[in-house]
Amino acid sequence: MGTSDEAGARTPAPVDYTPLGRTPTVEEVERLREELARGDHGKLARTTSSPARMGAFIGGLVGGLLVFVSGMVVLTDSSDRGVGLVAVAVSAGIGLVVGLLVAAATHRSWLTTVRLATFARANGFGFHPEARAPRLPSVLRSGANANTSNRVSWETGGCPAQMGTYHRASGGTTSNSTSSRYLAVRLGLGLPAMTFLCGRRGPLRGELRRGPDAFEGRRYSLRMAGWRTDERATVLFDERVVSLLTDPAISCNAEYVDGWFLVYYPHRRRDDETLWRHALGLADAVVAAGANLVPDPGTKPGVGHPDG
Repeated sequence: MGTSDEAGARTPAPVDYTPLGRTPTVEEVERLREELARGDHGKLARTTSSPARMGAFIGGLVGGLLVFVSGMVVLTDSSDRGVGLVAVAVSAGIGLVVGLLVAAATHRSWLTTVRLATFARANGFGFHPEARAPRLPSVLRSGANANTSNRVSWETGGCPAQMGTYHRASGGTTSNSTSSRYLAVRLGLGLPAMTFLCGRRGPLRGELRRGPDAFEGRRYSLRMAGWRTDERATVLFDERVVSLLTDPAISCNAEYVDGWFLVYYPHRRRDDETLWRHALGLADAVVAAGANLVPDPGTKPGVGHPDG
């Protein structure tokens, strides 16, 4: 599937994780830049700035403002022009340092994007560096202020899956900004909504549900809305799925809602081979567990809008 926004086909062939553990080549960097310039990844991704350009812009903005303020002080108070000129020079230096720091941070982020683009291409997965948020339920809802970054999509067992970082800015007078790395798998099963909490701090939490805990007495929990527990909950959240969600190295919260299995990862977790082995393994485990349940007659597995 290359780098299109369609869900890439998951094949039995082993996944090539090599691009995630090395520095991108010049050819890989230039290829992605050319794709962005052509608009291959959509209008939103096309506006992605280069690290040098972003650093120069921020540094110039900060330095220019400080130089302007210092210059005004020198012009209005000529009692000590030497001190004023030093202040101007220091202000310019601060602007330069800020610009370099911004450029370095943006460069690291840019290299991560190139690595993921190369990883997706090597395995036939879809990739979108910046895009509007797809049509997902719960806290990952789409909207004018919501978008995703570094979104990789593929297919496992006939079910669309995707992983990326979701961002939602505050809108209106209420502060509700959110940022979370997520995994979403479309199962289309006729199950009630449920929320799984791993028992650790860090990952985003799904919607709070106050039903009985299907795993009562353990450090993690699985609750539904209402006052009864559906025995099918522990079929979907089977031993393999729960062991991955409670992995000490990468603990995650999760939800099942409106046919989607949603997983919330710690936001600052690096995009390395360990993370992606976990995500692909969890997606496979979820689909395998879901295969033991009867699909919703009105929604077949794999039907949905994985990329919005």
